[in-house]
Amino acid sequence: MDNHTVNLLNECSSGCRIALNSLKQLQRHAAAPELRNLIESAVNKHICLRNEADSLLGQMGRTGKKPCTGTALFTWTMSEMKMMMKRNDNQVAALIMDGCNMGIKTLSKAIRQCPHASMESISLADCIIKTDENLLEEMKQYC
Repeated sequence: MDNHTVNLLNECSSGCRIALNSLKQLQRHAAAPELRNLIESAVNKHICLRNEADSLLGQMGRTGKKPCTGTALFTWTMSEMKMMMKRNDNQVAALIMDGCNMGIKTLSKAIRQCPHASMESISLADCIIKTDENLLEEMKQYC
């Protein structure tokens, strides 16, 4: 159980960190105040979720997993390139939706691969998935 729990919580922590980096990056490009506010709200939710994952890991004597530097750099570069080609709120929303889909797929896979994880860690992963699903829905109005 412990290895499964640690692995799932690490995915939660790392995923939230990637989401935070991307959301903060894209928020700078958002023109509509409503879109900026939605992104700010998502940032705050992901901070809370990351803190919860890190706290649960801390209770197990572990620290939260940071995203691979290569992954973070690739994500940042791709977002900047796409924003250079098409700089508008539609593109911001589309990139956020892509990120939400990636987060949903990654955490859903992690839950399946960690069937013996604690209920608390599974519940946290489910909460992150729901948060990403809600954000994805909110972004549809800008596409």
